[in-house]
This record gives sequence, C-alpha cells and structure tokens, in this order.
Amino acid sequence: MPSVDYRSLAGDILKHVGGESNVASLAHCATRLRFKLKDPDKANKFTAVVPAGALMGGFWQVFVIFGVHWAFVPVILNDLSIQGYSLITGALLAPVLAQAGAPLAVFFRSKSAKRHELAGQGQGVRLRCHGQRRHPALQR
Repeated sequence: MPSVDYRSLAGDILKHVGGESNVASLAHCATRLRFKLKDPDKANKFTAVVPAGALMGGFWQVFVIFGVHWAFVPVILNDLSIQGYSLITGALLAPVLAQAGAPLAVFFRSKSAKRHELAGQGQGVRLRCHGQRRHPALQR
C-alpha cells in the first residue's frame, strides 16, 4: 500500500479553503472534513467540484437504477437552504436532460409506429398529432 504524506495533503486542503487563517472551526468524521470558514468566498469551490461533478454526472443513471440518487436529495436541499444554490444540480443537468431528450427524439423522429408509441408512453407524453404518426412539422 502506498504511503500518504498527510502533512502535504493537509497543506493542499488548507490552501483550497483559503488558508489556515480562514478556518473558523473544523469537525470531522470517518469520511468528511466539515469546515466553517470565516470568508467562504476565499475558498476554491471548484477544485473538487469539476471532477466530482463529472463522476456524478457519468454515474447518475446507475444511481437512479439502484435508487442511490435519493441519498443526494437531502444534500441538495441542504445546499439550497443554506447557500441558495447547489453545485450538485449543475453537474446533474446534462444527464437528466439526456435522459429526457433521448425518448423525445425517438418519439418525434421514429418511423416505426411501435417505437413512436413506446417512446411517448415512456415519457408520459400523450401527444395526438391529429391521427398522424409523426408531427407534421417534422415530416420530410
């Protein structure tokens, strides 16, 4: 197992939270450090957010399949109530829109009546195109 230089790691963490002078208090558990910062604007919020967001966005559909996504709801709500925004929601925008957009694309572009019907039902879309199987604006 590789050796970890904890002093260097602690220095990196302090640098990203705005320095030792910016830390009002610190609490920890087995998996997290909880900082209360004097000036949150000094912290580099995007250091861990970009890779974490890419990871969450990439695995979001897997989380939904297994129901793990419900564990993130309290975190998102807490962020919204305390900060007024949640960085997690930005990371999840692309996979959620893709999840909604793929069946809609099949619904509007499919030439197969069965696929058209299934895609519409899957999205909860009950569009009646006046008896036509495709919307007139999308016909070639």
